[in-house]
Amino acid sequence: MNLGKAQIAYPFVEYSVQVTHHTERKSTAMEWMLLEIAQKAESFPDYANIPLENILTSIFSVADGNILLRQVLTDLVDVSALEQIPGFGDRSDWNQIRCGDLRLTDDGRRLQCEGKLPAKALINNLSVVYDVVNNRLVNSSKGMSDNTSYPKAKDIGENNMPGFPSSLINLRIAEWQSDGKNAPSWLQRNSRIDSITPKENTKIKWQNTSHEITIDSNGKLSLSGAPNEEIAEAVLQDTDLGAMPEHGLPIIGVETLLNKRKYAPYAKITNSIENYASKANFFAVTPYFSNIIEGKSNKICLLLGQPSYIFDDTGKNVIVSIPEAFPEGLLYQDNDRSVYAAAVEGHIGANSRMIPYIYEDTSVFSAFVLNQVKKYYMMDRRMMRLLDFIGEVSYREFYTSDYIRDLLNSAEIQELTPIDKILDKLLKLDAKMQNTLGDVPSPASSETIRSALLGKEVEILGDVREWTTQWRETLESLQNKTMVDINTIDWQESPFGLALERMEQVADAVAIFYDDAAIRYNKVYVFDTCALMHYPDVLDDFTNNQALVIIPRQVLVELDRHKTTNDDKKQYQARQAIRKIHEYGEEPWLKQNEDNYLELLSESFRESGIEDFYILSVAVKYRIKDPVMVTDDDNFQNFALSEGVKTITAHNLHEKLTTSISPKGKGKNKKKKKKT
Repeated sequence: MNLGKAQIAYPFVEYSVQVTHHTERKSTAMEWMLLEIAQKAESFPDYANIPLENILTSIFSVADGNILLRQVLTDLVDVSALEQIPGFGDRSDWNQIRCGDLRLTDDGRRLQCEGKLPAKALINNLSVVYDVVNNRLVNSSKGMSDNTSYPKAKDIGENNMPGFPSSLINLRIAEWQSDGKNAPSWLQRNSRIDSITPKENTKIKWQNTSHEITIDSNGKLSLSGAPNEEIAEAVLQDTDLGAMPEHGLPIIGVETLLNKRKYAPYAKITNSIENYASKANFFAVTPYFSNIIEGKSNKICLLLGQPSYIFDDTGKNVIVSIPEAFPEGLLYQDNDRSVYAAAVEGHIGANSRMIPYIYEDTSVFSAFVLNQVKKYYMMDRRMMRLLDFIGEVSYREFYTSDYIRDLLNSAEIQELTPIDKILDKLLKLDAKMQNTLGDVPSPASSETIRSALLGKEVEILGDVREWTTQWRETLESLQNKTMVDINTIDWQESPFGLALERMEQVADAVAIFYDDAAIRYNKVYVFDTCALMHYPDVLDDFTNNQALVIIPRQVLVELDRHKTTNDDKKQYQARQAIRKIHEYGEEPWLKQNEDNYLELLSESFRESGIEDFYILSVAVKYRIKDPVMVTDDDNFQNFALSEGVKTITAHNLHEKLTTSISPKGKGKNKKKKKKT
């Protein structure tokens, strides 16, 4: 059975080698010429006294031997082809040299006959890579690294370096001289190696190699391709074959493991269980792996052990512990499979190792527990939405563990309990409110919420007020049912906690639009200053109308200002309007106590400082009654319309009201009486 792969780090040493060598070579034309002269002078004594310059000029046509041949002559002496010439040096007179001064050495005489010269001692560098384990040279260190974290086939370092492989290097040089393949350019077949010495910059290299780890049916471990069993034993002793878990594992034989439905290294247990749990909605798992529920959504997780009932941190997943013992080694179980953990014992040499595995068998799931939990918690996912809304910690304030356990074991399971139904209603009310508010952040100020609602159809204000009323009534019902004070619970920023704050802010935001005095009236009219000054008698038309007349305080202030102005006409109009307001001041349909509600207006209006907008803000406050702004100012009508408020002039209002009132109306009779 294959257990996977082991990485072994094999050591290599990269040497920079200094090679000292001699290589005989063919003589050049000038060298041959000087050697020929020496041989002739030796064979024919008459030549001995002839100046070397003459021979070179007359026979060999060398115009200037001093320039061309002085260094060549010096080199021939240096390589011991010619004997040392007495008195000859770099500064000696070239013309004083005789042919007899050139005398061949024994090597020079032999090599001159062969047309060769003895070489100088040369030094060249050579790089070699030594395979320490296999005692051989390799071509290069390509793919090797300076360090390794894998088990080492042989541990070497500065204090325990292998011997310098001079014999292997000599064999390699001999091979190069024999076949010429891959030989360095300086090495010739006739080169004589004098010495091979390592330089100081020696480098240790590591080559990582994979080997298959196998175990046979008897538990014997082996490492395929390992150089020897000693190395295999050392490597396997340091190789991670799977960490044993903290909890004990039963031991299983290799043959038994091979006969299982499916098996894998224990290291894959988390991935396997994660994969299975992502597909199953209902499963059991050992407490060691209960954290796999994290990140899941709408799962039922059974923990076999002490009985308990909780929800995870998200509030979406139910975790039920039931008093049943785990079979030995069982880690996970769902409708399709049971996953077990066990250990097999492997040995190599004198060492043995315990190797953890997981394997699968066909599942035997508790049908009773599965059905009971599924009935209550998986009917239509409403329970899961409630858990998300309320939060597990807060939810337990309403249901004790004993109550839930009794519920699970009862013969009849309800889809939603009475408490759940109340919570479900709260959830739906909050969903409606959030959908209406749209992008308004939560929590938000009452002013922000009010501004958002003013941008919608006027009917939405009534809906919102109704929802807040239902919310408060349902909350009271929940508290009466559970005897739990909602305000004493730490909601931990749960959606329900945010909903509590949001609903209170919304209720406060819409309260301003509901005035008890305006409820019994069909229509609301808000007057500005100029309308009352131009046509104060219009107030007579309201004595028999089901309408509420509002004269904002700002209008009273402006009328008071106009009654003392230098403009006689405006003085008169202002005083007439003031008298008419005073005449009906005690009537229930006339309100004079409205100040201003600038926070209801658009930002540009709020910050303009224009006092007329105080009057306009009062009209906006009565938006649910579809108010009408009574003004004779054309531009003020434009302002009102931009805020969604209808407008009418005082004269047109008079025409409208008088045509709608019966001839027997009280207001009309009163008006006629004043004219007589």
